[in-house]
Amino acid sequence: MVMSVPGVEPKTIGCQDFTFAALALIPRFAWRGEVPERLNQPADYSVAAGDWLLLVKKFGLTPPLVDRTDKA
Repeated sequence: MVMSVPGVEPKTIGCQDFTFAALALIPRFAWRGEVPERLNQPADYSVAAGDWLLLVKKFGLTPPLVDRTDKA
């Protein structure tokens, strides 16, 4: 997620939570649709899964969010 505040350089926020799928660890969260990737560029800030979900909800980004956690 990229946060832009007027007068301040944009900052990225990520979540380092992973899930186990197809015999591999994959990032727990992803975005639906066309989203530019930041390859080899870590986020400026990293937050826990609960904080990530709170930020996503606060900014109204819940519909495009994919949570890969197995809910079974």
